[in-house]
Parts: sequence; structure tokens; C-alpha cells
Amino acid sequence: MMMEHEIEVKVNFTVEDCYDAILEAVSTLKNYEITDENEIIGTVQIKVKGLTASPGDYVTVTISHETSDITKVLIRGGVKVPYLLAKKNCIKNAEAIAAAFANEIKNYEKAGQSASKSKSDDSVENKLERLKNMYQKDLLTQEEYEQKKKEIINSMFN
Repeated sequence: MMMEHEIEVKVNFTVEDCYDAILEAVSTLKNYEITDENEIIGTVQIKVKGLTASPGDYVTVTISHETSDITKVLIRGGVKVPYLLAKKNCIKNAEAIAAAFANEIKNYEKAGQSASKSKSDDSVENKLERLKNMYQKDLLTQEEYEQKKKEIINSMFN
């Protein structure tokens, strides 16, 4: 029996910015660790660590286009093995990720504004480095890696 708790947020930011904000938000939380990420399909898997977590506690974040300038962020906290505090922890974990995301996304410019991102870490070099890391972790196929790399490099000239 699997338990889950979902939080759905619709925001006026790009999918890319929401994805980056989730990654940054999780990196600020000591009891959460990204175990899998796929920017192409917009998912991030997060493992819950700490004394109150069971080995099966997790959070999954799915990011998708809702409309041309609205992005849907679905945060799902869950447990694979039921235990006494399972439901409470599902809610707590989903809310922790949602709060960290809400705090981080404030650093980005809303969709439709002149710049898509106000953070300086979005250089071409950093994007290529993140892409390479995803490929080395086998999160992307070689074809996906090469295609995305081409897109990033081409963006320098647009």
C-alpha cells in the first residue's frame, strides 16, 4: 500500500526556470537529496533522509506547460512502505519541497518579461556542465545529450 500527498502549483514562470528552481531549492534542504532528474521530461526524484524518514520516503516533482505562460508544478510526497507516521511525513515532505521552491522561484523573472532568468549561473558553460553531469549519470541517452548540447550552443548566437 503506497501513500501519497500531492501539491499542485501553477506559476507564471517558464518550465526551464521552474526546473532550475526545484534543483536549487532541494540543494538548500539538508534532509533531501536528488536521486534522479530528467529535464527533458520535467521530472525530479528526491530521496528523504534523516531520523524520521523511512527507507521508502520520496518526493517526485513533475513540471509541465499548462498554457503559453503558465507552468504546472506537481509535488508528490509519498512512502513505499506504510508506517505509523507515513501520512504525516508524506504531507511534511511535499510541503517542505513546495516551500523551498516558492522561496527559490522568487529569484527568477516571470514568463513574458524581457529576460527569462535573472540568475547569473545560467551561463552557457554552466548549462553544458549540468547537461554533461546528467549524461554521465545516465539520465540522458547520447542522442538526447547531443541534441540538447546543440541547442545550448546555438542559443549563444540567438
